[in-house]
Amino acid sequence: MKNKRFAFALAAFIMLNLIACNGDKGILPSSTGKEGELLLIVDEKYWHHSIGDTLRQYLLQDYPALPQSEPLFRLYKIFPKNFTRSFKTNKNILIIHIDPTRPINDPLLEIGYDNWAKDQLAIKLTCHNPDEFFDAFRQKRQRIIELFRQKDLERYQKKFKQTSSVELSKHVREKMNISLPIPDGFYVSREDSNFVYLSHDAMKKIGGLQHQITRGIMIYSFPYTDPSTFTTRFVNHLRDSLTQRYVEGSAENSYMIIEQLYSPDSASTAIQNKYALETRGLWRMENYFMGGPFINYITLDEPNNRIIMLDGFIFAPRFDKRDYIIQMEALLKMMSPS
Repeated sequence: MKNKRFAFALAAFIMLNLIACNGDKGILPSSTGKEGELLLIVDEKYWHHSIGDTLRQYLLQDYPALPQSEPLFRLYKIFPKNFTRSFKTNKNILIIHIDPTRPINDPLLEIGYDNWAKDQLAIKLTCHNPDEFFDAFRQKRQRIIELFRQKDLERYQKKFKQTSSVELSKHVREKMNISLPIPDGFYVSREDSNFVYLSHDAMKKIGGLQHQITRGIMIYSFPYTDPSTFTTRFVNHLRDSLTQRYVEGSAENSYMIIEQLYSPDSASTAIQNKYALETRGLWRMENYFMGGPFINYITLDEPNNRIIMLDGFIFAPRFDKRDYIIQMEALLKMMSPS
């Protein structure tokens, strides 16, 4: 009997070791840190070099269409000798490695998911020498940035799926004929036959006082008749017409409009693999002192020959707004026609 128990224990021990050696993702620790953070691993001598200047220039550039300067990433830098186990669980890791043994003119970009932790993205760029780094980073930096941004969006989307309001998501689906997981805390502020305006109000403490944070989502649909729909000019006109009608301020005759001192920017993107026009800009309240960033999408629902407009805006006057607008982007990009 003892021999059987010993044999069973030995087999279990061997199996656990085999699983560990195979790097089974199920036993990895959860990733640490927050979305929008980036852990940068670079040798000390290169950090105090033009390599460091280049990395700071692009990784700390301003996030677009915010009312104040906020960086693309919250950057945390450590040197390779300090890249110990406690740091290897970070959500986003970028490693810059200069290796003279690497073949010249053959930079290597390695992209790893869940290397040291669950839901992690680690990217390593290896170059033969500093001069080669500049060429390689110039060619690959946009892809590197987009990979980290996309991974953050996916993480937020996973959270929204877990925290959505079943009742409100169902209401939006029945009302607008779309699927969109609406997070808990939102409520219907205004609606019409082909329009829904959802709002979320919260208070956050800073400096010993509570301050308001408001998030708004507008969903609108209309028949597709003209290709000029997919232009910044059309989006600006459409958005202003909707907000003047449905999004009112606290003062008499106050309503939301686009702040024209900062011209909105548009770019092509995709929602659920379908073409969409993305527009980012700033809004303000006419006849009232309020403002903030917005992000807008229009896309074609071909089976129903209609345009779907999705718009999210933020009011958080005492706080940074980058994370809120990234969350809004992640949420709106989850939409699919029902």
